[in-house]
Amino acid sequence: MTALLLSLFLAGPPPASNPTPDLARARRLLDAAEVKARAIREIKLVMPMNQLKRNLKARLTQTEALKQIYQEVIALGDPASTVEAMVGVADLYDTFAQALLNTEPPQGLSAEARDVYANALEQQVGPLRERALRAYQAALQLCLSKAVRSDLRPLIEAKISALSRAY
Repeated sequence: MTALLLSLFLAGPPPASNPTPDLARARRLLDAAEVKARAIREIKLVMPMNQLKRNLKARLTQTEALKQIYQEVIALGDPASTVEAMVGVADLYDTFAQALLNTEPPQGLSAEARDVYANALEQQVGPLRERALRAYQAALQLCLSKAVRSDLRPLIEAKISALSRAY
């Protein structure tokens, strides 16, 4: 069940079951992931267009690298670390969606063009929010199915509620 849930939002093979996960390694990876996640959140999506494109590319590249770290944590097989990694992935999608929504439209657009721009952003944000929602749901399902005691559970439930209302 967990492997199926994870495959909903992570590319690559499902994690193997590991009866003795390396918890110290998982913690080191998660700590490194948090540093990378903070750096990604600092990449602002701002105009002018050439800077926006450059920052989008940087953000996407770093996001893919960070997802690899989270996949490595998940592969270690510790349920609590897996929940934390899944929440990290969900947060990547959620914060990227929010960053897109906060992007200022190009200068000089008419009111109609601004509406078109806003609609185009919403179309890009929808799938990102859906991925975030699925990742949070998978993390919650893991908490429930494995009886994982996680201080992230209230956050997960709040994020699921907020993202569900967004639809």
